[in-house]
Amino acid sequence: MSKLDYYLALESEGIKNLMKSRLNQSIKDTQNNIYKHITQSTLKKNIDSIIANEKTVLKADLERNANSQSMISSLKTALNEITVIEQHLILVENAQDYKIINKAYSMPKNRKAGLPYDEARQAFASHITRLSNMDKVRLSDNDKKIINARQEAIKVASDIYKEKQQKILGINVCSI
Repeated sequence: MSKLDYYLALESEGIKNLMKSRLNQSIKDTQNNIYKHITQSTLKKNIDSIIANEKTVLKADLERNANSQSMISSLKTALNEITVIEQHLILVENAQDYKIINKAYSMPKNRKAGLPYDEARQAFASHITRLSNMDKVRLSDNDKKIINARQEAIKVASDIYKEKQQKILGINVCSI
């Protein structure tokens, strides 16, 4: 057995012991509540609540968990994108404001399914990718379950946003 094998075996044993602890059970219970909260907001299809939840999680991650410059940068970018989404949610409710965006995104490369591929839609796509990439790192099953719930929530929010675009522009697009 190499030293590395020995260290990995020690780590594995330590993780097994940690998983059996009361503290770990308390964390699991809390994570299950987080998961339920995110899932309930998604089922209600309340875009404002979904975006507020994601912003809260991102801020908490930045304050408590960011332990590298690349993670800090990614979280700050994500928060900036959430702000863009919040701003566009206001714009997409006003026909006059959103018609300007519609004109600004008139070239075919700036449209998807007949709708402007504006900064909000770009931010949704970017964030979905970011969450998908998080699933590739070493995390607990509960952490991954929460990430998947967040990703589903952002997908639902993106679909709601597209519906708002359709409505405000009076565009009937069958498959967005």
